[in-house]
Amino acid sequence: MVVGDLHTNSTVGLVTPTTNLDDGGTYRSSKGQRWLWRKWLSFWDEVSTVAEKHNASVWTVFNGDLVSVKVKHESTQFNSMNMADVFPMAIDTLMPAIDRSERVFVLRGTAAHGGLSGEKEEEIARDIGAEKCGDNHSWWELLLECEGVLYDIRHHGPLGRLPH
Repeated sequence: MVVGDLHTNSTVGLVTPTTNLDDGGTYRSSKGQRWLWRKWLSFWDEVSTVAEKHNASVWTVFNGDLVSVKVKHESTQFNSMNMADVFPMAIDTLMPAIDRSERVFVLRGTAAHGGLSGEKEEEIARDIGAEKCGDNHSWWELLLECEGVLYDIRHHGPLGRLPH
């Protein structure tokens, strides 16, 4: 499964229904976020059902922008500015996928969302024990062979190449 652009910590991103914050407060997701969360859980239940039916392994690729944090853009659409809130929020959001996956890969996304050099994705990947790319736990580009098919996965594909 390849999923990306979850933007956890954005007030319009994927997040659990409630998140306890480091300062003692609680973030309660919006109606739209709760709808999205229910669809997220339903999706992963269906993935499990299909995998069991076909005796298949689930490999999950988180394709960048797992979180939204203040890096470049001023915004009022953050649940928290505190990384002590953002990382547990992200892990809790990813757990339905992680729990159902035999292998997990994390790709780095956009600097404006996941930090310069994709450090937020790297930290999340390290925390969840994602498949490594050399010494790192996250990837800029993933060439993944599955059932004889080679997939070239990246958050940002090549630009400026038009078919002739």
